Amino acid sequence: MIHMPMQPRSYPQTNPGANALLLGQSEDKIRRLVQSYIDEVPGAVGGNNHMGSRYTEESEPMRIVLDELKQHELFFIDSRTIGSSVAFSEARKMGLKTATRNIFLDNKEDITYVRQQIHKMVHLAGKNREIIAICHPHAETLEAFRLEQGWLRQQPVDFVSASNLVHVY
Repeated sequence: MIHMPMQPRSYPQTNPGANALLLGQSEDKIRRLVQSYIDEVPGAVGGNNHMGSRYTEESEPMRIVLDELKQHELFFIDSRTIGSSVAFSEARKMGLKTATRNIFLDNKEDITYVRQQIHKMVHLAGKNREIIAICHPHAETLEAFRLEQGWLRQQPVDFVSASNLVHVY
């Protein structure tokens, strides 16, 4: 998946990274940036927002991002970094394969915290419910999963790729 950097509400104090999508960029610039993300991750099947609490609140720029993804037959998962995000609803309107995040596992890079979030994730999944958990390949996240792998194998949940959970609405 392509983790696309987008403007947070706390920008510029919080920097989403180089070549981020920022409000006020032209349509051409937005399309070039999204294309550059696609080029950087060959074989990607979809994308989601990195940060983006401010960017995902705006329909017009999100429609441009989503249109670019749709042209490349990629899905979009709204990381829901803010409750007022329009990204998921705009993707649905466009007929783009989409879904929204249910839980962040590693918004703190702390093994104990991530382990607690893993347990919360399994609890959220419950019986036959699809959920999307987002995490990063941080050393702490990988270690938490290593430590929980025995317990996870005993749980009535299946881990599937995000592409199995996106739908056209």
